[in-house]
Amino acid sequence: MSGLTAAGAKQGIVVNQKHRPNYYDKSATERAIDKESSVTLPSMGKIKGGLRIGIRIRDKQTIDSLQIHGKNNSLSPQQEGAPYTIATELETICPASRYGDKWVGFTATYDPSTHGGGPFETQLKVYPINDFIDPHGFQTVSIAVTTAGDTFTSGSYLVATSVLPGEESLMIHKAIQLTGGKGSKSSPKGKASGRKKAPKKQASRTRRGKTPKRR
Repeated sequence: MSGLTAAGAKQGIVVNQKHRPNYYDKSATERAIDKESSVTLPSMGKIKGGLRIGIRIRDKQTIDSLQIHGKNNSLSPQQEGAPYTIATELETICPASRYGDKWVGFTATYDPSTHGGGPFETQLKVYPINDFIDPHGFQTVSIAVTTAGDTFTSGSYLVATSVLPGEESLMIHKAIQLTGGKGSKSSPKGKASGRKKAPKKQASRTRRGKTPKRR
């Protein structure tokens, strides 16, 4: 890959789930997942001819759609047809079929001046998830990316992992803001400061000027 001189796989793609995925019925018997993510890439230098992308899913699953959006413009990913060059290259260097998986290849346009340097907004729809993703579990999806001028078998490429959570796997996003400065603190909105109040003093059994009555 231009900007990455050594051949082989390199980490560097970061995939962050934006919010809890949507789940929907693709058919009367097939449940699907719709996941939106924010994806960052390292500097890849000058790219010519776009990107080649491989996504690894279960053999009996289908990618309903893949969308990638850069700065004000879509990268217009297109799933490759026969002879499935991307899938074949990735199957060679990282076999999937023996484990009941498969590689699905995509090509996408990319011009830093048009699409920016990221992060990129992505949307991945996969079905079915029935019998593949436990409601309380997850499915990992491997991703490999290189440029149109490189091959996965001999060139350099980037790899990452995305997670498809089960339908009953809930996520809670919390934002914490720390304010600088001596003695300054911030607390989550709607919550009181962590400083404890001093306990109230118990009233004395004898008050000044009064003597307790004797029985």
